[in-house]
Amino acid sequence: MQLRPYQEEAANRTLKSWTQYDRLLGVAATGAGKTVIAAHIIHTRMPEGPALFIAHREELLNQAIEKLKWVTGISASREQATSRASLSDAVVVASVQSLHAARLERWPPDQGITATPDRSDQRSLGEIFEEIAFEIELPQLIEDGYLAPIRVETLPLKIDLAGVELDTRGDIDVTQAGGVVAPYLDALAAELARRRERKTLVFLPLVELSKRFAAAAKAPWIGC
Repeated sequence: MQLRPYQEEAANRTLKSWTQYDRLLGVAATGAGKTVIAAHIIHTRMPEGPALFIAHREELLNQAIEKLKWVTGISASREQATSRASLSDAVVVASVQSLHAARLERWPPDQGITATPDRSDQRSLGEIFEEIAFEIELPQLIEDGYLAPIRVETLPLKIDLAGVELDTRGDIDVTQAGGVVAPYLDALAAELARRRERKTLVFLPLVELSKRFAAAAKAPWIGC
């Protein structure tokens, strides 16, 4: 597979940085093709030993396995729940939920890669990673024609989040945000119903709030 120029540059910069650092971080916007870049890096480094690709959702595991096969021709093994991979497998795709205690210790730390780095202790990733190997920004991808331009349409709903505090990570507190957004679910569903010819993705701060919104969107009166 022929990589896009920025994907090839990202992979090459990563491989070069590994000559000086052990723990690298790459930053890429959604749509940049992080899994494709990772697959190319894994394929290039295969002579140095096996690779472990870690993801935290089922669809990301499936995506990684598919992309590795498509980009490199490698058939990755799966380490998840009752599925067990062999340490002799060239590439293993694993669920972060399954990799705990002795199961994680089967693989050396220098064999792992993930597309979703995060810390459950809420501490800075800078304490783990030594260098940012590459950064691929959304505006540049749009300017170069790889992604469609963003067009924004605002809805006539004024939701004031000014009183919502930040959590320990510096993000908006989801519980407080949920309380502010909740009264607007029916109005939001009605606005989306007026645009039913378009596919819409809605992000809400709480699972319970998402379920309530889904019910509101399916309500018979919404279609009137």
